[in-house]
Amino acid sequence: MRTSLWDHAPRRSLWRSRVKRWFGYTHFLLKGLVKVRTEWSMTTLAYNLKRVLNLVSFEKLMAAVGVKVPQNV
Repeated sequence: MRTSLWDHAPRRSLWRSRVKRWFGYTHFLLKGLVKVRTEWSMTTLAYNLKRVLNLVSFEKLMAAVGVKVPQNV
């Protein structure tokens, strides 16, 4: 029986350990399943954005989503 989100298949543990290492994430800060799921969703969103920014520049990402980046003054 699975006891936590961290105890799962080895192939899925790799990215979870990466998240924990990159963000210093050791435990959930909130209590309750809905709050923990929300916290985990926000953490994985940050992880995925960090991966995207490693692949493309910020300007290219903003152009892809249709946001104009202001020029430096």
